[in-house]
Amino acid sequence: LDVIRALWLYRDQRVRDLIRPMKYRPRRLVTHRAGQLLARALDGSFSPSAFDLIAPLPVSTPSLVARGFNQCALVAEEIAK
Repeated sequence: LDVIRALWLYRDQRVRDLIRPMKYRPRRLVTHRAGQLLARALDGSFSPSAFDLIAPLPVSTPSLVARGFNQCALVAEEIAK
């Protein structure tokens, strides 16, 4: 691993306002929208050739069971499109 890039900082209130519902009141629509927003930001900030891999962070089994989906995987899918 040579580089990790972050498009958003959690200390930004708008970012927290988007992430919190994905964690605590999960809805696929919000998660897909976050992925679309990240993809748009990524497209304007970095060349696609700068990346070898887009990988979601793993979630715990209890979180996966409670939510019914891995929000990180859905966001990664949107970015990969």
